[in-house]
Amino acid sequence: MENHTLLQICAHDQCGFAPVIRFQSWRIAMSNAMVDERAVELSCHMETDESFVLLHGECTLLVAGGDETYGPVHAVRMPQEVVYNVPKGVWHTHLMQANAKLLIIENEGTGAANSQRMDLSPEEGMRLERLAAKAADSLESIYDSGTRV
Repeated sequence: MENHTLLQICAHDQCGFAPVIRFQSWRIAMSNAMVDERAVELSCHMETDESFVLLHGECTLLVAGGDETYGPVHAVRMPQEVVYNVPKGVWHTHLMQANAKLLIIENEGTGAANSQRMDLSPEEGMRLERLAAKAADSLESIYDSGTRV
């Protein structure tokens, strides 16, 4: 990261997740996939939303309601340069294809202390991957109407 008085310039080109900017109580991170991701777990943040923007490549976002365990899973193929906000309390994961790049905005304090993680069995992971492969290209697959700005 170049740190200038007037501007911070950040990049992340390595594999995986890395915070690139921290400000006040928020962080902006990037995640890069070098190979196709597998469905191995779902996350649920109990105190804050998490937002995603696909910058490059292909990615499917999987979301589900539920409390201790997740309910029916919905998949949406993420077009580039569209913001997807996952509200607190929603189970979710994303499956990026090789060479995809994802921007993630979340509260700086988001972590194990205020989030739940559910490991998926290999069979359940494969079921979610099949669902992701059939994902729709729009939010209408999840909601009757989405919010457009």
